[in-house]
Amino acid sequence: MVTSPEDTWVRESENAGKLAAGLQARGADASVFLVHGTHDDPSHFDVYDLLAFAASCENAQGEAVPGGGIANAAASR
Repeated sequence: MVTSPEDTWVRESENAGKLAAGLQARGADASVFLVHGTHDDPSHFDVYDLLAFAASCENAQGEAVPGGGIANAAASR
């Protein structure tokens, strides 16, 4: 995850750190990358990282890897 202390739309203290910690506690490979600037600052986006992440979500046949259908962590409890 990418987070910025200067982001006033999505507050760093309320989101990225807590999400990463929760995912790590469940065995996920999650990390936080600290950036600076407002929410829409271009430095927050790396097209190559986004493409690599998208590619990692696909299996060798190019089909999406099933995720269990739960997008909300609270719903999985």
